[in-house]
Amino acid sequence: MNGQSPRQPRPGENESIEDAARRLQEEMQTAVRHLREQVLQWPALGRPQPDRTHADDPDRSHDS
Repeated sequence: MNGQSPRQPRPGENESIEDAARRLQEEMQTAVRHLREQVLQWPALGRPQPDRTHADDPDRSHDS
C-alpha cells in the first residue's frame, strides 16, 4: 500500500486484544438480545420452541 494516499485506520485496528474481545462480546450480546426480541414477536405456530430445526420437526420428517 506504499505510494497511495494515507488510508483511514479501520475501526478497532489499533485496539488491544482485550478491548477487541470486550467490544465483540458487547456486539454479540446486543445481536442476541435483538434476535430474542424478534423471536418473541413471531406467532407461536402452535409450537413451544420457535427455534426448532427441520430435523427436530416431525411434520417435516423425511421418514413419512
